[in-house]
Amino acid sequence: MQSAIADVYTCTYKGQTVYQGKPCPNSVKTKLNVPQQASAFLTDTQKYKLWKAARDPQIGMTGDQIIKATYWGAPNRKSAYTTSRGKDELWYYTDLGYITFKNGKVTSISENSGSD
Repeated sequence: MQSAIADVYTCTYKGQTVYQGKPCPNSVKTKLNVPQQASAFLTDTQKYKLWKAARDPQIGMTGDQIIKATYWGAPNRKSAYTTSRGKDELWYYTDLGYITFKNGKVTSISENSGSD
């Protein structure tokens, strides 16, 4: 028996980010690695945790989005400096790599190679 994978849509409703099982205008769909039948028994909190665990950081995200909507979460360490072009920031993650921000938006993501 083959089972489908559950879809979770990221939507904005009244200025708040919500996660739901049905599409909404301009939504982002993410596949949960859970059989459709099993997802019916998950709470919204459990679905959110699975959704977050599957999300990679993306160019253009804000720091808040990185923390709340990706498996990278909050950094282990930050450094920031301001230039005539704006504010630059580096977020360091011990096991994952680092993320570079320019004026509050992700401009690059450097992942550790994972080789020992």
